[in-house]
Amino acid sequence: MGTRRGAAVAASAVLIAFLVSALAACAPAATDALPQGVSVSITQSRSDYSSRTIGMRVSNASDADIPLVRAALHSPQFVAAAVWERGTVLRAGTTVDLRVPLPDAQCPPQGETDAAVTLEYVVDGNTRTGRAPAPDPLERLVTINAEDCLARDVAAVAAITAAPEIQWTPGAREPAAIDLRVAPAGGTGSLRVMSVDDTVLLAVVDAAGEKVQSLPLDATVRGSDAASVITVRFVPNRCDPHAVLEDKRGTFLPLNVETESGAAGVIFVGVTDAVRGAIYDYVGDYCGF
Repeated sequence: MGTRRGAAVAASAVLIAFLVSALAACAPAATDALPQGVSVSITQSRSDYSSRTIGMRVSNASDADIPLVRAALHSPQFVAAAVWERGTVLRAGTTVDLRVPLPDAQCPPQGETDAAVTLEYVVDGNTRTGRAPAPDPLERLVTINAEDCLARDVAAVAAITAAPEIQWTPGAREPAAIDLRVAPAGGTGSLRVMSVDDTVLLAVVDAAGEKVQSLPLDATVRGSDAASVITVRFVPNRCDPHAVLEDKRGTFLPLNVETESGAAGVIFVGVTDAVRGAIYDYVGDYCGF
């Protein structure tokens, strides 16, 4: 009897040991530091502003090629990680930018503002995981979060969009105009549209047609208001073909706004592709190229 009980206990111990071993084999490897010579940081080009695409810059200063399987950007500024899963080989002595769209902003941010990047990579046929802080020298993540959260608060009061056309007279060399349509969302909230700024491509003009860097608007918008229009007049800020050829953000109109909670900043009102083309045509006509 005692012999059978002892054999059963021994068998159970063997089974438990087997299961623990099997589960350990299936579990992902612990997260370590990045491979020696590999560093990460945050970058964003101006052409990626409107799409909220960010770059995880990964540099390999080692002498070995490193296959990358997956990368994830973790930041308390956003509700989830931004994940890249396309796979590539990080060649020795090179740098790559792994570009990913950002998830929704966390409003307000939770915890510290420091970002980190996790990399899954292959060494000697084995997939490993490393994680390291990701410097953001231009503070793009903080800026994007602030813009997103302000835009969300503004949208809760009213939608501000650009009309689907501009008004201008070919050959006249006079200011063009575009209407910003304000559609209140209902409710008791309010905000102030304080001013509109110029851009690299466009200079806003005052009532006399003179260029100004910032045009006061001082419009109060309430959620319960009727729909309204804010008309913005502008001329080219530069008169050379490169102003159009190299344009990335020149057609995004910067509005300085303040919510009733006291949050203030800039929201950017973009235009459709058709309007962007019309603005480029206007600049070319006005400048004579």
